[in-house]
Amino acid sequence: MKLANYITVIVFFAGLLMGMGTPTPITNTLASLTNSLLLFLLFVAGYYLAFHLEEFYYGLRDPQVALLVSSTLIGGGLAGLLGSLVTSLPLRESLAVSIASGWYSFAGAYIGAYDPLGGLVAFVGNLVREALTLAIYPVLSRKDPLLGVTLGGATTMDTSLGIIARHAGPRIAGVAFAHGLIITLLISLLIPIIYP
Repeated sequence: MKLANYITVIVFFAGLLMGMGTPTPITNTLASLTNSLLLFLLFVAGYYLAFHLEEFYYGLRDPQVALLVSSTLIGGGLAGLLGSLVTSLPLRESLAVSIASGWYSFAGAYIGAYDPLGGLVAFVGNLVREALTLAIYPVLSRKDPLLGVTLGGATTMDTSLGIIARHAGPRIAGVAFAHGLIITLLISLLIPIIYP
């Protein structure tokens, strides 16, 4: 494993440990800083991809995007079924939480409007999914760069796009962007159907 992969995981867990004991005012400041850094990350990913537009566009048109989207949604559905069996969440709520594919802000708010505990589960579960993608994608990309795209879910069009582009290149970044965009559109329709 490369040193950069260890550093990514170490930094993630160091932040997690520090955040457990951080007072709220500092957390609010860090949230604001995080949003700015994520926007900068998207800028850097776009700048990088501008030098590789042909490969990026090829990735956008890659037929594997449909397979990845299907795999992400089927995997989310199966996780929701399993989740309802091993937790106290009702089936519809568990499906909505798991099919959100990392879009914690939408799933948490939508489900939380009906059930605060379910909203918290949706928020935290999907936030953890995004964090895991950022932490372990560098390792997954060496074995199979597309496998990590399914893990990233909806985040592959924004927050995790930079790390995907860095570790898998512009063609896979194009695939990831298309995957994240389609997943985002689909789950914004599916969650209200599953959990009306």
